[in-house]
Amino acid sequence: MMQLTENDIKKFWKNTEESRKDFMSKPPSNELIQCIEATVGWTLPKAYIEIMRIQNGGLLKKRFFQCKDRTGHIQKTVQCEGLLSIGNDRPFSIMEFYESEKNEWVRSIFTQGVVIGITFTSIGMDYFSLNYVNKGKNNKPQVVFHTREWRSQEWQPVDYVLAESFEEFFTGLVNKPMKIPFDNERFQSALYKEVKQAYAAHSEQAGTEELTAFGLYMDDRCSMISSAGNTAAYLEAARAEDPENRAVYQYLSTEWQFEGCPDTDLFSALDRMLQDYHGMLLNEQGLKKFRNDLLDQCVEVLARLKKENFFPENLLLMVNISNDDLPKARFERIKKQLNGAHLLD
Repeated sequence: MMQLTENDIKKFWKNTEESRKDFMSKPPSNELIQCIEATVGWTLPKAYIEIMRIQNGGLLKKRFFQCKDRTGHIQKTVQCEGLLSIGNDRPFSIMEFYESEKNEWVRSIFTQGVVIGITFTSIGMDYFSLNYVNKGKNNKPQVVFHTREWRSQEWQPVDYVLAESFEEFFTGLVNKPMKIPFDNERFQSALYKEVKQAYAAHSEQAGTEELTAFGLYMDDRCSMISSAGNTAAYLEAARAEDPENRAVYQYLSTEWQFEGCPDTDLFSALDRMLQDYHGMLLNEQGLKKFRNDLLDQCVEVLARLKKENFFPENLLLMVNISNDDLPKARFERIKKQLNGAHLLD
């Protein structure tokens, strides 16, 4: 049992309409708990039930959890936005997820335990579960974080063990994480080397055709980075088919012939750096600042390589956000920063 008072536990939650409507349910009865346990095939921990009897699910005010090694060094920071209620009468309840979720990835989580928490992401949701296959200390289910990371040019499921028990997880939640400064120097140094390799990979990909455009792009959540390339023939064909959007096909990497680096191992270490830091961002304002800083670093690396004559003189260079979320003024500024007037329409 956890050494927390009822008043302590109430401080973990947000008191919002969304939380009350979509997550919170009445305290679970013994009969309901037994019914759910029989359905999902797992026995819920006493500590989890204890918490849910004080407040049965909700959005969390204390939503950050930081994994540390034996020396206290922070290895990973994650956000758990809400805990599911024990019941079936809310959209975010254990039974609603168990009975209605058709996603194979989520279904596979229930084969090893119970989904108890979620966080919203740019590509859907990440999940927190009680995992009974590899139990932690005192034979209790571990808390596991189920996310997707950009690896080998696709989003792949990845699991992280966060805590040896629900008690350890819940008492470890905090309002604000201990924030480690992003290592800009390390990131930029690695990016400089990997851009060279990415350009070579795209050039080989183009074969007998020459690349006429090369660029970098990231997703709007700053959790991945990759490269893209284009050829003159592909550009002209796209423009001929849709002449009203000539600029789109010239400058947006999502419309280029080669989107995503053909060498799938490139950028993977950088992606992990981004994903780990992203977990410590508290709000949209922090994310926006980090995104702008990353854009600056990408532009700086491409500009440096151009100055060193690494790229052909007539190669268009660009930095984008994958879902075309770059503000117009910033978009125009990047175009001019990286390219001479002879390359701009």
